Amino acid sequence: MQKKLKSLLIAASSIVAATLVFIACGSGQIIEIADSVWDETKDHSEINLYSSVLAYLPSSEVQLPSSSSVDEPPQPLSSANQPSSSAVIPQSSAVIPQSSTGGGEPPPSSAVVPKSSSSNVPKSSAAAASGCKESSPKSGFTCGWSISGSSTTPGKPLTHANAATPSGCSSIAWKYVDDNDDLTLLYDCRALPEAGLTTEGSKKYLLFAELTCDDGKHTTACNKTPLSTLRAPGLTGTCEWKKSNGDKVTETTTARGAIPGGVSLVDNDKVCGTTAPSVVYKYDGGTKTWPKEGGPIPEAKTYTDVQATVACPAFDVVPTTCPALTVKGGADYQMTCTGGQISATTCNKVEQKLKSSDECIDLEINWDNANYLPTITMTCEGQFTGNNPTSSISVKVGTKPSVSASKDYYVSVSTDLLKLKVGTNEVLGICVSYTTTGSATGVTCKLGNK
Repeated sequence: MQKKLKSLLIAASSIVAATLVFIACGSGQIIEIADSVWDETKDHSEINLYSSVLAYLPSSEVQLPSSSSVDEPPQPLSSANQPSSSAVIPQSSAVIPQSSTGGGEPPPSSAVVPKSSSSNVPKSSAAAASGCKESSPKSGFTCGWSISGSSTTPGKPLTHANAATPSGCSSIAWKYVDDNDDLTLLYDCRALPEAGLTTEGSKKYLLFAELTCDDGKHTTACNKTPLSTLRAPGLTGTCEWKKSNGDKVTETTTARGAIPGGVSLVDNDKVCGTTAPSVVYKYDGGTKTWPKEGGPIPEAKTYTDVQATVACPAFDVVPTTCPALTVKGGADYQMTCTGGQISATTCNKVEQKLKSSDECIDLEINWDNANYLPTITMTCEGQFTGNNPTSSISVKVGTKPSVSASKDYYVSVSTDLLKLKVGTNEVLGICVSYTTTGSATGVTCKLGNK
């Protein structure tokens, strides 16, 4: 019967000239088959065409057997089991008119859907068999998740709330569906692990309890409204290293350091709080915080474990690892003085001209004048050229915030370094940077005292 129906359908495809085909079904309803069906079956393979046409028939006109195959010849229908009133294509309204010379028998009064069309069966028909759809719920029995309410933050442990086994029942099997499955059809139900679940962000969870009782199985939907979890917070962006002037680096010195950045927190549902926590860069197994200004760095080595982190009490945000940074010891320049005054005779140099827009100086003063203990200063001056340039100079000392000044052709900025004491005085990492929309003819930093 199937082969005959398929042959008729193939014959139909060869004579259809219009863009629409009409099939008169047993109920008298006209079924319109759109162009897309013929486009999808333009190879005219009999299976594709057969399945495509059947998809347009009303479900009431199609009988779905438990097993059949397009590749297997159908079993003859006996007079006892041959339907008489639910024909897919009734004999009185066949798809293909019979020619005067024959061309085969008209289709019988019943047609079966081949196995390859079983994907058209709604998943909900399988849900009952899986136990993931409420079925004969036990009167008086209630159940639910261990978390109350309709929503929760991600990362919370989730299991069923304790529920007593009703009288006349021997056991409770706990099952759940989340929106990795189809929450509408409740198709793919899974056993709830004995230890429970850990909730994930942006998910929904439904719980079912299947009771085994003297009178059979009873499945109860414990929460008809899914338990929702808020969207999980996370870090976005790529970590990168920069100097204070914004230039990207992969190497630096302990004096200059480097500033990590490029990573930010995304927390649309405010899981971490109404005020978003700051991204903090940690290293040494998360025990140390990278200097906010980028330096100085206490140890010369290659750092591979610097990570962008966020302190979020409600959720463990996965850190973002920064690329390796190679740090060499020392600064670009060394200035040393010995004696009781700051001068060209007591210092190896009292001023330093910068070679690039971001360089650092280490200063060491061995002071021996107990009667005069001044405050040592550094003044950095720059000359710039161009058409009304916008220029700036910034000086950062160690971990202190930088001091900056901006102007046009000439910029000068001063900062206090330290108050001298008798003995060795060190200032490590006096880092100077400058920017201009024109050109720099030179930036020079000078020691002074007050």
